[in-house]
Amino acid sequence: MVPPFAMEMQYRRELQSLIASMAKDYATIIGIYRSKESEIAMDAEWLTTDVQNRLERLGKKWQERFNKYAENATPDRIKKMLKQTDLQLKESLKTYFANEQLTLIGQVLPVKLRQIMKINISENKALVASIPERYKRRIQTIITNIINGNAPWKQLQREVAHAKGISMREAKTIARDQTNKVFNALAIQRFQQCGITKVQWFHSHAPKEPRPYHIRLWDGKSGLDDGHPNGLNHFIFELGNPPVIQEAKGKQQEIRGYPGDLINCGCGLVPITEFDSI
Repeated sequence: MVPPFAMEMQYRRELQSLIASMAKDYATIIGIYRSKESEIAMDAEWLTTDVQNRLERLGKKWQERFNKYAENATPDRIKKMLKQTDLQLKESLKTYFANEQLTLIGQVLPVKLRQIMKINISENKALVASIPERYKRRIQTIITNIINGNAPWKQLQREVAHAKGISMREAKTIARDQTNKVFNALAIQRFQQCGITKVQWFHSHAPKEPRPYHIRLWDGKSGLDDGHPNGLNHFIFELGNPPVIQEAKGKQQEIRGYPGDLINCGCGLVPITEFDSI
């Protein structure tokens, strides 16, 4: 089962569209101060206060817009992801139930699944809401440095473009990380609900720079006792006993978990049924 790439891309496009509109709005303020370059030396104190007031108003405006987007879009996105989880699970089990109507989507969700959805909705909202504040701080730093004479005005356009680029990359990371993490968390809960206790880890080859430990093929023997295989790809384990997903190396500590728990991890899980051993 693979995190839905189409949903990740839609999430990313929506966030980046908001960021582009926000950057265009801030560019209006930047243009005002660029035109006042000759006045800065005469009254820098007034200009600094005026900058702060304008940025605060814009910051509040865009904070509200991002909050509203997160409030309205996040629950619906996670519900759609749960549906995608169920569709993929039905597809993976159809070999065993080819002649039966397999229904996994119930009207009433189990308490544990509702809790997982609630936690992920809250985390998504917080991440989306953090974008406009960080962008505002970057723009404020750029303008303040220019007003105080710490940077020339000719750097303005380059630094503003760089600030926008940072926010765009943040949106890309949030979309990928949250899609992977939420999908796999929902899948695990569905597995348990269906009585599936064993799963197989597989590397999706999605990230451009995959983790060597995640892409390394399991030898079929190691890790069965201690949950630390020679490689995670194709490793079979009990759901209640997650494997090592980050090996201890240098300052890195050993971490155990599931696909998507580490940032930008695009790995997935395949359910293993008792029929597989018959």
